[in-house]
Amino acid sequence: NSARSQLAEAIFNHLANDSFVAISAGVDPLQIDPRVFQVLEAMGISATGLRSKDYAEVADLPTDYVVTLCDNAKGECVVFADEVDQMHWNFADPRESEGLAAFEAVAERLHEIISLFLLLNDDSDSVDKDPTVLFKLMSDPLRLKILMLLEDEQDLTVTDFTKALAQS
Repeated sequence: NSARSQLAEAIFNHLANDSFVAISAGVDPLQIDPRVFQVLEAMGISATGLRSKDYAEVADLPTDYVVTLCDNAKGECVVFADEVDQMHWNFADPRESEGLAAFEAVAERLHEIISLFLLLNDDSDSVDKDPTVLFKLMSDPLRLKILMLLEDEQDLTVTDFTKALAQS
């Protein structure tokens, strides 16, 4: 709860315009990496109120969605009620890299994914519904390969995809 989730919380709340509220929390919170604040400032996104939180602090809050941002968190994550949609977006830990580049890359990718999430899940008029966000995300090389496989083969199983794409 010191880098990826802090970036996600700030970016999500910036993009959601009060239609959603994101709160990050972790099982073993650490102090926020100072590079998080540098990247958010460069993006023009407020870091006001960001702090590392233990899951116990937010456990009783009403929750519609839970997003884990790394494989470790997915495995450690508390089990939520069936009505809570759980998503997993795996990101490498940028703290393991020198400088800002890894943090900037995570922030940019989070911005894209969160924009798509809001495009698909926000019914209010408060979120920019620019379809170019969807097209940009669909142009990711892996997604393009998936679309090409679907076009060529029509009926594929998950096993077919994992073999064809050499992905888990």
